[in-house]
Amino acid sequence: MAEPQTLARPYARAAFEVAREAGAFERWSKLLEDLAEALRQPTLALLVGDPKLGRGPLAELLVEVVARDAPREAQALIRLLVDNRRLQLAPFIAEQFHRL
Repeated sequence: MAEPQTLARPYARAAFEVAREAGAFERWSKLLEDLAEALRQPTLALLVGDPKLGRGPLAELLVEVVARDAPREAQALIRLLVDNRRLQLAPFIAEQFHRL
């Protein structure tokens, strides 16, 4: 399997491009950091790993917790990470976003 940094790169680039077009680097940076931090919380980590919780409800929970007032592109990113089973990449995405 590819390294997490490699897997995170396209997500970080896409977020960077959207942030650049919107002139919203700070907002996106905070969102990505908040997502990574939320996933470090034990309670949420248990929910992420719960096979009984479907991807749709998990994505909506994360959007509500992390990105309720965020742009729809940010909410779509969270849904995409859930659908692709890539939530574990959140810290790497945030890190690469900052580098860009």
